[in-house]
Amino acid sequence: MMDKVYDKEEYILCAAIHFLDGDIHEHQPKNIETGYVIAGRRHHNCYATKWIFDKNKIDDIQGFITSRDRFVNRKEAFEIAINAKQCDKEDIDTLVAELLAKPELTLKEKLFLQELNALDTLAAIVRQLYNQIKGVL
Repeated sequence: MMDKVYDKEEYILCAAIHFLDGDIHEHQPKNIETGYVIAGRRHHNCYATKWIFDKNKIDDIQGFITSRDRFVNRKEAFEIAINAKQCDKEDIDTLVAELLAKPELTLKEKLFLQELNALDTLAAIVRQLYNQIKGVL
C-alpha cells in the first residue's frame, strides 16, 4: 500500500525543522541520518514544540516534510510545491508555509504573514527567556 503512495507525485505536507544535534534518532524522515526533525503547521510551531522539550540552542535547517517522507529545505520544497500545483510561482525561490495555506493572498500579504509569524516566534522566545531570568534573580 505504501508503494502506491510513493507512486503519486510528491507534494508538501507541512512545515518542519531539522535540528542538527549530530545524534542518530529513530523514526525520522527517510533521508535524515543524524539530528531530528520536528514537524508542525508553521515553522514557529516546530520551534515552540522543541522549546517545550529542549531549551538548548542548536543549529537547524528550516524546511518541509513531503508526501514521500523526505525532509527538504525551503528551496527544494518550493520546486515540489510548484510542480504539485500547491502554489503559484512568485517572485521568490523558496517556500514559506503561508504560500500553501492561503494561495489566494498576494505576495505582499504572504510576506507580511511570514513576518508576523517570525515576530510571534520571537515574542514567545523572549517571554520564555524573561521567565527564566526572572526565576534566577
